[in-house]
Amino acid sequence: VDRFIARLDRDGDGQVDWEEFEAEMVLFADSQRREAFVRNAQRNPSVIGRKLNERTTRGVIMIVLATLFSVPLFAFTTYDADPPGIGDYGLEQLHRIALGDWNLTNADRVSSDGLQARIVRAFATNAGGLLYMSVCPNVATPGACAYTLPQATIMEWVEDLSVAESGWRGADDYTGGVDSVRDNYRAFETKMFAVAGCSTGGQGGTACLSAAIFDNRRASSLAAISNMALTVFVILLLTVGNAAFTRAADDLVIRPIERMVATVQQLARTPLMKLVHHDSDAGGKKGKGKKHKDGAAAAAARRGKEAKGGSSDSDDASDDSASVVTVEAAPAPEKRGESYETALLEEAVAKFSSLMQCGFGAAGSRIIAHNLGAAGGEIDPMVPGRKVEAIFGFCDIRDFTSATEVLQEDILLFVNSVASIVHPAVHAFGGSANKNIGDAFL
Repeated sequence: VDRFIARLDRDGDGQVDWEEFEAEMVLFADSQRREAFVRNAQRNPSVIGRKLNERTTRGVIMIVLATLFSVPLFAFTTYDADPPGIGDYGLEQLHRIALGDWNLTNADRVSSDGLQARIVRAFATNAGGLLYMSVCPNVATPGACAYTLPQATIMEWVEDLSVAESGWRGADDYTGGVDSVRDNYRAFETKMFAVAGCSTGGQGGTACLSAAIFDNRRASSLAAISNMALTVFVILLLTVGNAAFTRAADDLVIRPIERMVATVQQLARTPLMKLVHHDSDAGGKKGKGKKHKDGAAAAAARRGKEAKGGSSDSDDASDDSASVVTVEAAPAPEKRGESYETALLEEAVAKFSSLMQCGFGAAGSRIIAHNLGAAGGEIDPMVPGRKVEAIFGFCDIRDFTSATEVLQEDILLFVNSVASIVHPAVHAFGGSANKNIGDAFL
């Protein structure tokens, strides 16, 4: 309580009077209003914020969906995949022949036209790129394989196949064995199939083992190319997404701010510039045409005065009043009654400039230019004056007293009607209407 009373006692006399209490209550009410304004702003997001969030969310969803749908399209297995189980199944059948499960005759096993030779060729043709194959090599082990398939026999049966049919790489790759394959190929460039199992359960797995190694360089190369294509596609997708996000921020925030800054800078250069504000969606072409037409008229007027030689502040004011710049606002939302906050700011800048021009007039144009162009937030209305040469003219309304007695309050409408004729005529000849002193215009 003591601290509260001490805060109310502003003059330090030990007593709290009504003025001190009232001032404290005003400050308290102002603080409450500021807090309520902040809470309301947090609960009700801005229109431009909602629109920017919607565009961002929609863009992120589109990028994620495009990525999910594009991964299968760029996968190598989607377009060039080996038939499932062809390596395991073919080698398993050859292994079963070596175990004696097929009960083949000697001619079927040894002859180049026999069943076993045809199975080997079909296996090499369908699987492709055969580098090495061994079918139950430990035939001398008791209880292991019944037969074996010699390396020379396999090479003889497969050697006459064309490259287009089997992808055969030649006898050197094949006869070198496993060590030659390991020396000449990397691990991911080969594909290996193995089948284990003996005719009796007493032997280990390595005693009855058949294996085949194939060249997988083509598949690995295509897989690398598809991965590179996927990477490039993702980069392009992210680039497009980034451009879309940047465009949304530019359209809703950055460009309106740049337009407002350009308007203020233009006002600092030409304080009496007339701003015509309109939405970019409605009447855009009309506004631009007016801008070019009025700008050309102002430029022609300036060139005519420069040809006559010399200029004065009154000439500058006339030039400034003749120039018209169209301020385009951001497109308004589709919902009726809502508009972007940046558009409201642009409209406010245009209105403030018009009110400022009406308040200061041509004589105060240098005050406007000085304060808008100066750094800092302080206002300096005491701009040093400058001597100018001007011609002052009066337009007098005769018998104004009699007209006032007859018209009474309608005399203001009569004066405004006369002003609507006098002011445009003065401006048309490069002058500036100054003020009205009742029955006369200066």
